[in-house]
Amino acid sequence: MVENHGKGSVLIVDDQPQNLALASSILRKAGFDPRPVTSGAEALELVAAEAPDLILLDISMPGMDGYETCRRLKADERTRDIPVIFLTAAQVEAEDAVRGFREGAVDYIAKPVIDSLLVARVDTHVRLRRNAAELAATNGSLAAAVETRDRLLYILGHDLRNSFSSVPGVVGIMARDWRSMDPAEVQELLDAIGETAGRSVELLSNTLAWARAESDPESAPMWTEEVSADQALAEAAAAVETSAARKQIELAVDVTGQLKPLRTDSFALSTVLRNLAGNACKFSPRGGKVALRARAREDGIEFSVEDSGPGIEAAQAIGLQGSFVRSRRGSDGEQGSGVGLVISGSLARRLGPGIEIGKSEWGGARFAFVVPYGP
Repeated sequence: MVENHGKGSVLIVDDQPQNLALASSILRKAGFDPRPVTSGAEALELVAAEAPDLILLDISMPGMDGYETCRRLKADERTRDIPVIFLTAAQVEAEDAVRGFREGAVDYIAKPVIDSLLVARVDTHVRLRRNAAELAATNGSLAAAVETRDRLLYILGHDLRNSFSSVPGVVGIMARDWRSMDPAEVQELLDAIGETAGRSVELLSNTLAWARAESDPESAPMWTEEVSADQALAEAAAAVETSAARKQIELAVDVTGQLKPLRTDSFALSTVLRNLAGNACKFSPRGGKVALRARAREDGIEFSVEDSGPGIEAAQAIGLQGSFVRSRRGSDGEQGSGVGLVISGSLARRLGPGIEIGKSEWGGARFAFVVPYGP
């Protein structure tokens, strides 16, 4: 019969073989994985190699007793959080009990052990430790989420302020002098205001997309819309057509294979493609190349965006994992916030496995992600 050790591992430390055999038998029948040793020194060596979920520790042992063993365990940062239950004689003096708790023990069990009591206390403290670890992990995730949110709000406020700081002055000049200004100069100022407004709207749209994705990061995409991959590529290309033309970038849309319709979140897909295409145009040099591609696979459609820029730095790539990193300027000095990569990475993980980074055929960056066909 295969034994179930799913409840956790328990290191049993006792210099008496019969006590080890009894405790091991009780815990094994209850579904735990007992690991018996006969000395404190042996226990420290075993714990250093593989930490158990709990330690049952006899107090009275020759050489290094239970108190000293516990003291050393609690002095080591790697083992201090492992709960220790002391095994004691039938009668425990109050002074000995207090000393044990001061050394770091969480409980006492008197010998000879009672089966049900041993199992209940071991199970309780193993559960408590696991719950504490889960709570710590949750708190860490919450702290990271708060830090990410605060970073996003800072970037958003900083970039919006910088974008609009010159607008009041420009509008004031135009309101005062428009009658005497050259039409070409007026048009140049209007173009600058329009570009500022467009960049700000894009930043706000990305922020809303990120908020939508992160509001329920564990949920699956909304399988409610039939999406054409060809149309998604065409719309992404149209969104960056102006910026590509400004830099004389050759913009291509390529499709490989018969693309079946997708059942997926069209908002997420279009946002990822638009952001990746925008980044590709931003970092490609004048006269460079950008390609938006879709390739049919058995499990879905692989979308990719490739450029002829310098490639992506490791520091920038972590943005795809959710960490905000200030984007470097584009090949023509274009500004960036770093929000786009964070948005793209978050939404791509909603659509499928996420984004893979590679090198394009022109030596630049290649971003690829797979979207399953859906039900």
